[in-house]
Amino acid sequence: MGRRRSKSLILIVDDNQELLDNLQLMLETNRFRVIRAINGKRAIKILENSPTLPDLIISDIIMPEMNGYEFFKEVSNNPQWFHIPFLFLTAKSSKEEIRFGKLLGVDDYIVKPFKGKDLLAVINGKLNKVKRSEIIKKNVNESIEKLKEVVKPSLQKEDKKEDILLFMMHWDDVYGPQLNWWYPIREENKEFIENMGIQLFQTSVFLFGQEKITKPEGILINIEKIGKMCYMLFDSCVDPKKRGKQQQYMLTLLAPKINYFESMKVKKLFMDISEKIKNNNPWSVEETWKAVIEILSREALNL
Repeated sequence: MGRRRSKSLILIVDDNQELLDNLQLMLETNRFRVIRAINGKRAIKILENSPTLPDLIISDIIMPEMNGYEFFKEVSNNPQWFHIPFLFLTAKSSKEEIRFGKLLGVDDYIVKPFKGKDLLAVINGKLNKVKRSEIIKKNVNESIEKLKEVVKPSLQKEDKKEDILLFMMHWDDVYGPQLNWWYPIREENKEFIENMGIQLFQTSVFLFGQEKITKPEGILINIEKIGKMCYMLFDSCVDPKKRGKQQQYMLTLLAPKINYFESMKVKKLFMDISEKIKNNNPWSVEETWKAVIEILSREALNL
């Protein structure tokens, strides 16, 4: 008999005890494990002390001691927690509040009252996306292990800006992933970037499906083997010469650290670049790199 698959763990945060009870009952009835807190401050303590991190967080906004926005800021700025999908579940239903929540980068915004089946659909969708990300991360780290000998110690710690790398790959129907450009341009980095880009592109195409990369798909992962964070945006543009009439490509940022807020800004920057690529409009790789440096140099969004 096969080993029984473990249940996903969900942290629910709300100062309404009755809602906590009902939400916990609904989730446990649907085979989720649940931990709970009555405000953001208590939730932070749970995250700090729990031997197992939750697979997803559901939080109210209006709570004493630490509200939902402040709690989300703490989660997003912690490199151990920022990858956890985060849902706001709240009665604050104005367009401005919803727009603000989405601006922060919250994964979804569920307004009370809600239907249980709708909440479950959102939860399962977010958890499935995380599973795909974990597979990408695992495959990339395994592949990078084979490329260790290619990494050259040319980037010095005191040369911080040079640790931040941008590159673009495209899919060639004959040769597979091909390197378009990389920046900063250092010839000694080319082999490493090219090999890693191939691994990233092939792994992600395998998971998303090459024919499905018809709209922007972004992902942020931690590549432990080289001590860097990686943000990738996959997209495609019309090309009558290519199979399926589409040219798939990948814009990638490598940096020692990228927090969730920064990744959202990088995503917007990459999507702007992608639109220029699709419309054959001019743009500068060097200016894009400078814009990324500025994003990573700023403090996180103050709430």
